Amino acid sequence: MPRQILLVRHYQSQANADGRLDGKVDSPLSERGRERATRLAAFMASREIGPATLIASPLSRAAPPPK
Repeated sequence: MPRQILLVRHYQSQANADGRLDGKVDSPLSERGRERATRLAAFMASREIGPATLIASPLSRAAPPPK
């Protein structure tokens, strides 16, 4: 079976929404970023991708939302 690679950058952070370019500061996602991340999560859940390896940033904007 061929392997698939899916690259996803985090969506808009609050710092970006405020016009700041902070790449190392732990700025949370903006409302728009959360909406887009939710849509991506629904898309990924609808696919049968099987076992996967996830490599993510340690910043909070790359973590799943609390339940």
